[in-house]
Amino acid sequence: RSRAVFFPMAAIADGFSGPYVGASLGYYDATDKGTGYDQGDVVPNGWTHNPKPSGVSFGLLAGYNWRFASNYLVGAELNYEGRSGSNKSFQKDTGITDTDYAARTKINQVASVKARLGYVMKEQFLLFGSLGMTSAQVKRTYIDYSWSESESHSNWQAGWTAGLGVEYHLAKSISVRGEYQYSDFGKKTV
Repeated sequence: RSRAVFFPMAAIADGFSGPYVGASLGYYDATDKGTGYDQGDVVPNGWTHNPKPSGVSFGLLAGYNWRFASNYLVGAELNYEGRSGSNKSFQKDTGITDTDYAARTKINQVASVKARLGYVMKEQFLLFGSLGMTSAQVKRTYIDYSWSESESHSNWQAGWTAGLGVEYHLAKSISVRGEYQYSDFGKKTV
């Protein structure tokens, strides 16, 4: 799971209608819960880890908006984000921390396609919600400190995303946006 806040967003568009492009900068925090298995076992043995990566998110976006019934808006948007930051969590066995083993999670990049639905207020403000599909490249590193060994896996995980935001037009073709976005990248067996 990941939560992100994007600010500010500069767009090149003609009002709230038609095509637009922009850039984003934001902050995200995520949770990556995992359950471990002993080699050869087919049932979880109780080992858990819970890394919580967070950091800066930076990206590009492009989309198209259609206005109808004067103040309503529907649109489609593509997003790409790079993300910084990672986090490590020691594993726990039945609630007891084991500092010999750890898991580190880093979300390298995220891509999404979203539908937007909004309401234009006074021709300068847009209140909107978004819903769509998303995919993240997640790198997980498992560390065994007792043997000084580690193993890394990088996988793409697909899921869904939803957001709420407000956009304000500074000029005819430039706007800024603030948006809260929640994403669920599903489950992955490594």
